[in-house]
Amino acid sequence: MNIIDSVIFNHVIKEQTFEIGQLYFFEHLILIQINDGMHVSIDTAQDCFKAIYDFYGTEKPFGYISNRINEYSIEVLDYPKHNSLFPNLKMYGVIGYSQINEMNFNIERQFCDIPYIEFKNLNDAYTYVNNYVLNKSFTNAS
Repeated sequence: MNIIDSVIFNHVIKEQTFEIGQLYFFEHLILIQINDGMHVSIDTAQDCFKAIYDFYGTEKPFGYISNRINEYSIEVLDYPKHNSLFPNLKMYGVIGYSQINEMNFNIERQFCDIPYIEFKNLNDAYTYVNNYVLNKSFTNAS
């Protein structure tokens, strides 16, 4: 499901569109929908990373949700680089809609050193990731 067709769309604080896809900023998470046929890497996502940095900085905890409504590829070896760019990134969430997405998820998870969880729908992903970030933030502040 595209985020614009979901009930969580009402909670979007900011939207940005780039060649690679759309970013939807929430208070404690970013949701990304990559365009069909793109290849996501540190190089192709520079504009997106800058926008995420400008919104969350390196201190405010946030989660990342990939809403995989389109087919695209990811440079899995870049996952450790993502984490070093954003030490405040607490969790990856992936919403897959096909068998191929599920297979890719299992491969990608091996390259990620923070929680990396698969979801079946937007609402579950939003609720879980948002609560995880809030709980992690509260725990770390104590």
